[in-house]
Amino acid sequence: VYLTPLLGGYIADSHLGRYKTIGVFGMIYMLGTGLMAAASYPGHEIPWLFIFSFFGLVALGAGGIKSNVVT
Repeated sequence: VYLTPLLGGYIADSHLGRYKTIGVFGMIYMLGTGLMAAASYPGHEIPWLFIFSFFGLVALGAGGIKSNVVT
């Protein structure tokens, strides 16, 4: 989560723009949250999917949002 804002800021500044980047990374964040919920369903736990979705998708999504939402 501490290195991914650099990626989010770079993508926003050079390619997509601030609001599109927030939308794209917000969808990545939501996908990661949904996969975490599915991977932790009782009786059907999938540990590798939980770890991938948490450390991969949620961290990437949070970093992309964090760098573009400044108050």
